[in-house]
Amino acid sequence: MSKRRIERKLRSGAAALKRLQGELAVAREQELHFEADAADARLRSIVSENGIAEIEGRDAARHAEALLKDRRRIEAEITKLETEQNELLDQLMEL
Repeated sequence: MSKRRIERKLRSGAAALKRLQGELAVAREQELHFEADAADARLRSIVSENGIAEIEGRDAARHAEALLKDRRRIEAEITKLETEQNELLDQLMEL
């Protein structure tokens, strides 16, 4: 692979990493918020005598779990991109 092509891929990868890191920050913030909501909903479902609070608690827990999965997906993408960037840097050093 030519030096120019490697450099272009490095720039593209750096931009993608920056975007993903922004997404990760948002995902973490959302996850914290919805985990707190899920905890509150669980408490309300324990204290409440109606089924609505229990349903809301399950919904909040499912939403928090979905956000956790999304955060993990983003983290995996970041790890993959960082590995690719490192490999490209190694190739660049070999030229």
